[in-house]
Amino acid sequence: MPKSQPKTAALNEKPQITQKPIKGSDKPSAKIVRSNKSRPKTAKKAASKSKKSPGDSKQSIILALLRRPEGATIDEIAKATGWQRHSVQGMMSGVLRKRLGLTIASDKEERGRVYRITGGASRL
Repeated sequence: MPKSQPKTAALNEKPQITQKPIKGSDKPSAKIVRSNKSRPKTAKKAASKSKKSPGDSKQSIILALLRRPEGATIDEIAKATGWQRHSVQGMMSGVLRKRLGLTIASDKEERGRVYRITGGASRL
């Protein structure tokens, strides 16, 4: 007596083979493409496709804190972003000062060293 074959669509579906050139070469390479119609989307993939508004980025949070008249300390920025102190300092030096060309002033006050954006060209 012969065994019965499972008749699910995923097992009976034949993969499509497409020809795609290899980088830096004229030879085509075979690539197997399988449809994923039978697979449900995971919550992680669905969440990663949601678009963030420009005001939700950590860079915009830092800019908002530094644009306040009272400015912000490294500790305040680190608490707001969840970053460590050296990451905040690197962001201020590398991105805000060098890449965006902003002028950041620092003053020693009662609550510690306070940073403020005082001027400079803004590319935002």
